[in-house]
Amino acid sequence: MLVETSDGRRLESAKVENIRGGPELPLKREELWTKFEGCLETNPRPFAARELFDALMSLDKIGHVSQIPGLRGSASKRSDVRVEMETVPVK
Repeated sequence: MLVETSDGRRLESAKVENIRGGPELPLKREELWTKFEGCLETNPRPFAARELFDALMSLDKIGHVSQIPGLRGSASKRSDVRVEMETVPVK
C-alpha cells in the first residue's frame, strides 16, 4: 500500500505475502467461532449456532449431511423444495 501525505511524503508498506486467515496464517478455532458468530447476528431464526459450528469444523467425521445440526429437515418441510440426498463417503 502506498500513501501520499498532504505534505508530499510517501509512506509505503511492505508487500503482504500471507493474509491472516489464509492457509499460511490460519485463524485459531476461537477466532473462527467469533467470525462465524458475527456472520449470524442478522439471522432472524434462532438455532444452535455453536452446535452447527462444531459440526462444520468436524466435517471429516460426519457421514451424511443429515447429521449437520441446523440443516436437518429444514428444506424437506417446505412444499416448494425437493430434497434428494445421496450418501457420499468422506475420505
